[in-house]
Amino acid sequence: MSKPRVALLAFCVATAALVVQTPAHAAPGYGHQVTVLKGADQPKPHSAASFSPGGPTAASASGGGCQNVSDARPCISYKAASKALWGDFYLNSRTRGECKANVFIFVNGQPRYQYTVDTYSLGHYPLDSEPVSGSGRGYTSVDFLDCNGGWIFTANSPDQYWP
Repeated sequence: MSKPRVALLAFCVATAALVVQTPAHAAPGYGHQVTVLKGADQPKPHSAASFSPGGPTAASASGGGCQNVSDARPCISYKAASKALWGDFYLNSRTRGECKANVFIFVNGQPRYQYTVDTYSLGHYPLDSEPVSGSGRGYTSVDFLDCNGGWIFTANSPDQYWP
C-alpha cells in the first residue's frame, strides 16, 4: 500500500473515532433518536387488544417473547429482580411506509406510553421498562405511523404473565 493511501486510511480511522454522536434521548448502543412526550402530548394507542383478566396462575412468569406482525417483531419479557416488564421491537422491513413508531407497554389492560421513535432504519429499537406490582398480564404494543402521522398498523407482542 502506498504512503498516501496509508495516510488517508489513518486519517479516516482517526476521524471516525471522533464522530461519535450520542443524542440526548438516544438509547445507548442503538443510535435511534427517541422522543418521550409528556402530559397531554403523549399519544394514545390506536387500538388495544381486548383485556380479559386471568391467564396462567403459576408461581413463576410465563409467556412473553417476540412475535412477527407484518413488518415488525414486538417483544416482551418480565424480570422478577426489577419487578418490571421489558418491551422492545424489531423493524424487519419498511414495505408499508413506516416513518414513526409509538411504543406502549400494556399492564393489565392499561396502556403505558414509553416513547416515540423515527423508523428510518431496519433492526432493533430501544428496550424500555414498566414497573409492575402484584400479578397480571402485559404486552408491548407498537403503533406505526406514516410520514404524515397517519396510522398504518399496530403490532402487539405475545402476552407476558407474571406472578
